[in-house]
Amino acid sequence: MICARLFHFNYRCDFRNGSRFVYGVIMRLTSLLFVAIIVSGCDIDKRQLTITIERGNEIVAALERFRVDSGKYPETLDQLSPKYLAEIRQPAWGLKAWKYRIVSDRFDLTVDESVKTGNGDARWLKYYGKDLGWQTGD
Repeated sequence: MICARLFHFNYRCDFRNGSRFVYGVIMRLTSLLFVAIIVSGCDIDKRQLTITIERGNEIVAALERFRVDSGKYPETLDQLSPKYLAEIRQPAWGLKAWKYRIVSDRFDLTVDESVKTGNGDARWLKYYGKDLGWQTGD
């Protein structure tokens, strides 16, 4: 219904109301542009998350290979390079920095969306192991 109203134009030429017609066209085009910007922004965010997950999966695989060889996870991600991973590619999403820590017999690998992550205003991306994979939350 909204889309139908947004694209409905009155093609009748009425020169007395010409400025009203032009104003209506400008407002409809502005609304269309606004919607296009919002939709394209969502696509960019999804693309960045996908790239980040792919890069994260490379790190997870290297972490597991390190653990198989040494019996434990590395203290830092830098210990993976160059033997287990040629380079540690940073996330394409959020703050573009990995947060890594060892927790008991597992590890946390996380990316925060912004410095406000954790207060409900921003999201995070975290790896929860083979069973659950990557999850987002706020």
